[in-house]
Amino acid sequence: MTTTQSIDIQSTHTRTSRTRSVWQSLYIGSFSKVFYPGCVLGYLVIPEPLIEAFIAVRTSSGRHCQLVDQAVLSTFIEDGHFHRHIREMRTLYAARQKVFVTLIQTLLGDQLDVEPVPAGMHIAVRLKKKVDPEALAEKASREGIILVPFTICI
Repeated sequence: MTTTQSIDIQSTHTRTSRTRSVWQSLYIGSFSKVFYPGCVLGYLVIPEPLIEAFIAVRTSSGRHCQLVDQAVLSTFIEDGHFHRHIREMRTLYAARQKVFVTLIQTLLGDQLDVEPVPAGMHIAVRLKKKVDPEALAEKASREGIILVPFTICI
């Protein structure tokens, strides 16, 4: 599948029609998160009715784009290299997550249930006995572990 994509909203607009929910939300990302930290380009997937408003805001901001970086990244994407990178990273992270989940199940399976998430290195765990989730998150934080209690998300 060949798709021309644009990082600069002032030129071409990427159109997707995979799901209707795409048009009900903004998707904001950074290539520094999915590519490499030195790539300081971001992107927006904007519902079509809002494109003109975003172009107006972008134009009035007076900030200049990194045109050379955008051109190089655009070619990288169009030539399929970015897609291949994402595919390789998904495979790598899935393998790492599998090892991590297996380790947790082996060491802590009697205390919690593990629910892998199909993207990245995130997992969800459900404790088998009642504990104070905020207190557990605080204790984990002191050990350098980030836990987000579901109670915060609800």
